[in-house]
Amino acid sequence: MIVADTNLIVAFTLPHPMSATAEQVRRKDGIWYAPSIWLSEWRNVALRYVRKRLVGLSDVEEALSLAKEAVPRERTLQVDDLLALRVAARTGCSSYDGEFVALAELLDVQFVTWDHDVLRRVPIRAISPDAFASVPD
Repeated sequence: MIVADTNLIVAFTLPHPMSATAEQVRRKDGIWYAPSIWLSEWRNVALRYVRKRLVGLSDVEEALSLAKEAVPRERTLQVDDLLALRVAARTGCSSYDGEFVALAELLDVQFVTWDHDVLRRVPIRAISPDAFASVPD
């Protein structure tokens, strides 16, 4: 069980240079949680893909279905606003990242992210997808 960063979900569901790594993470641990903000962030990235003509809208529809399988509704959780703000203030992360970190802390799991700032600021909780995928079972 992990908290998946939006970019990990994007790499798992849309064409991305790190898609193979995202798939390795998924094979290693397929129980992904995320704060509810992930879906808005994912849609924003998907729209950029469409506007840049990297994928068509029908591709995005399929990818969205896959994303919602990876992080289903019951594992998409609302993070308390004050908790997210407190975590962001304590760690120096953005309020967006604070939601992910707070959820990982609540669930007592790792937050799998490529965000170098978060990896530096929250080394006990955050781990890169590459490092996560390479940890022996």
